Amino acid sequence: MKYWIVITVVGSDRPGIVAAVSKVLYKSGCNIEELSSTILKRQFTMILIATSPRQNTTVHIKEACLREEPLRGMEIHVQEVSSHTLRHHKQPPSQPFIITVIGEDKPGLVYGVTEILAKHGINITNFDAKVTNMIEKTGYAQIYEVEIPDKVDIGSLKKELARRGKKLAVDIALQHRNIFRAINEI
Repeated sequence: MKYWIVITVVGSDRPGIVAAVSKVLYKSGCNIEELSSTILKRQFTMILIATSPRQNTTVHIKEACLREEPLRGMEIHVQEVSSHTLRHHKQPPSQPFIITVIGEDKPGLVYGVTEILAKHGINITNFDAKVTNMIEKTGYAQIYEVEIPDKVDIGSLKKELARRGKKLAVDIALQHRNIFRAINEI
């Protein structure tokens, strides 16, 4: 039987963090099933899901992580979860889309877009947002990967996002993921 654990690690970036966590898991007989990590303003963050051959390994894994030099001072959370909580929620039939938001950085840009997505029951599957340097000003770029339910009228959604973009003084574009990839791979 497999036992599932979720581990999050947050703190100042330095070399060796992923190696230290994966070493602890390997020596504990665990297998990493999924992992995502990123660095934002020199702050490292990682979330991973692993399986363990034994139940109640969370305390052992956290203590072993804290003994690893690259992980000292990091915020580490280890939690056992049941397999049914890891199943995807029952999503209605949907299509994958990409939403891009480009403009000058200002408060409220993420909320301005995500409010509309939540209202339409659109699930965000991946999201990246960064402050960028544009010519003579600070810019902001967001890329959302979303699943839009088939029942949502895409034309109306595009118009609503365009109105919100105008209000926020940013450009918001919505494209089917296949079209986005085809255009951006050329």
